[in-house]
Amino acid sequence: MIYRFSIGIVLLSLLLGFSLAFSSHPAQAKSTSTTTAARTCYSEVYYIPKKGWYYKFKPNVLYQSPWLRTTKYCRDINMNFTTLSSSLVAQVCFRVANTCTSWKTYNRRDVWYLPATNVRDNVDYRINFRVNRNTSMAVMVAG
Repeated sequence: MIYRFSIGIVLLSLLLGFSLAFSSHPAQAKSTSTTTAARTCYSEVYYIPKKGWYYKFKPNVLYQSPWLRTTKYCRDINMNFTTLSSSLVAQVCFRVANTCTSWKTYNRRDVWYLPATNVRDNVDYRINFRVNRNTSMAVMVAG
């Protein structure tokens, strides 16, 4: 009886060991890269107005974006018009410095423009817009 019990345990051990050997996963080297996507300047965009909407600007009116803040992910302030039915002029104004860039003309959609360059991190700014004729406009801003 003890002999059968011992043989049964030996066979069970061999069977389990054989089974585990073939069901275990091969050893893999630990990855040094992360699976989290790195933040980039363009992954931190702000939509004006909200995504999928657009403004209808009238001539001779000053339009202002809300105050935005630069991030460590961008050295420049970037604009990309997703809707733009006519050319417009824009400038970037900085809150603390109380200064603005010169007015520049923008007339193309789906192009990344740089209305301000070499801007420090955590600086509050807004963008002013003017048009000469009725214009539909929506813009992505990264800064």
